[in-house]
Amino acid sequence: MTEESFKRFFLYCRKLGSKISSLIGGIIIILFSGQHLAYGIFDHRVINHKWYRDLLPQATQWHFKVVVVWFLAIIPGLLVGIRLLKTFSKFSIYLISLSLALASSILFIFLSDNIQCILMARLLAGLSFGVGYIVILIHVAEIAENELHGTLVSLIHMITFFGVFLSSTLNTSSINIHMCENVDFNRIFGFISTCYIIVGMILMYFLHKESPVILSQCQREQENDETNKQSNFLSIFYIIVLRIAHVCTFNMPLNIILLLTTNRIISIVDADLTEMLLSFVRYFMSLFIMGLIDLWRRQFALISTAMSAFLMLSISLLTYLYGIDYTHPSYIVAAGFLLQIFASMGVKIHADILSVECLNNNQKPFAIAQSFFMENVVHILFVVTYFHDNMRIIKFALGSMTVILALTFGMIILGYPSSNRRKLNNTKEIREKMIIQNYEI
Repeated sequence: MTEESFKRFFLYCRKLGSKISSLIGGIIIILFSGQHLAYGIFDHRVINHKWYRDLLPQATQWHFKVVVVWFLAIIPGLLVGIRLLKTFSKFSIYLISLSLALASSILFIFLSDNIQCILMARLLAGLSFGVGYIVILIHVAEIAENELHGTLVSLIHMITFFGVFLSSTLNTSSINIHMCENVDFNRIFGFISTCYIIVGMILMYFLHKESPVILSQCQREQENDETNKQSNFLSIFYIIVLRIAHVCTFNMPLNIILLLTTNRIISIVDADLTEMLLSFVRYFMSLFIMGLIDLWRRQFALISTAMSAFLMLSISLLTYLYGIDYTHPSYIVAAGFLLQIFASMGVKIHADILSVECLNNNQKPFAIAQSFFMENVVHILFVVTYFHDNMRIIKFALGSMTVILALTFGMIILGYPSSNRRKLNNTKEIREKMIIQNYEI
């Protein structure tokens, strides 16, 4: 590495570190949401939870409510987030979102035996995520240079799956070391999240930076660009399709199939490590992609990801649907692991990157809320399908995943919205104004 390239790398890391520290409040919210995502749709051993055993034989009905209430609560959270963005600073919104998350965690610690309190905790967690998710994407768009957009959005994706991995690890530990009779997983879950939320609030107080006012003003001045108006609808359409495609690679029916099938092959005596392994694969790959996403040509990377995920999902589901009584579960497991790898390479990441780069500033909050609303609706449909005791409906839902991914693949080949990569904060005039405002660039 030459001295010049080393300097560029050092400057890149310095800029990246500064932006990450400014986003610390949102990062904690994303980590917390990853834990709750796993709690709902990435747990094939819910029967080991104390509240589930206590509610038998009506436990399945309550399990459905516990899973779906988080997704339902995200929707009003999105609307609240849009409203708050008009009048409050991002620091204040992060603080509101973290306060909701903290209240949720405290309920998990002290009232985990009460199913109504668990439902309330999940409700608060969904509201927290809905409020915080819009804010962090807009915050990234406003504070980061174009060469950092992909990395920071990938960081959001990576933190989500680190939360999934953390929840899976806690769940696995509490069950595999035979503590489930004496130690409630919900209390461990709540205690861990309470600790990092409090630490995150403290760090946010010292590290948070608001978006530079001059940059936001210049972005708004460009909203009258007719080209932007014409391309905005297409961008929203692409974002919605990509979000739905992401759900097709990570949803409750698919996750449970992969977890149960994988467990049949790799479980060692009483140690069920399937949740940890699958979530770690996704987390590790998203960590790997975070360093490469801005170096790739976006359309090529997305085509490769969508095509690979489509092929692996097809193999996995066809083996499951038409195999002979699980006689060859290894095919499902192999395809499932490869699906985790390829899906982590960018389907959801590209949806968020388009949200950051292609939407104009005035419509960005509502457009993000629209697309994320559709993502959660599809999640809810898959959850309902999983709890519906009808194999024909389940097969139809699983088959629809491959169809949606195939359509996504074809759509990406036909066209891809160009990113609005105006380097506003790199022009001489704006850089001078930002320096006058003492904003670090």
